[in-house]
Amino acid sequence: MFLIDKIRGKNYFKIGFAAIVIVVLLVFKGFSKFCDNLFDVAAYFLRCFDPFGMDYTAASVIICLLVPLIIYIILIKKTYLKK
Repeated sequence: MFLIDKIRGKNYFKIGFAAIVIVVLLVFKGFSKFCDNLFDVAAYFLRCFDPFGMDYTAASVIICLLVPLIIYIILIKKTYLKK
């Protein structure tokens, strides 16, 4: 969020992210239960890649590690390596 805000020159994403976190913390009384449910949904999503030849582990490495890493590299290049 900070990199996107730095590129755009505005604070919309930081403010929006903070608002979402505050709403989630206030609305969901059983935060542990909420986290467990969120994990179950994420695990189901990763298991949906089985028809494409990726098991749970491979999908989690690609989706949860490589994709964010590529996005961070692109954002860092756009933020700090401007011409």
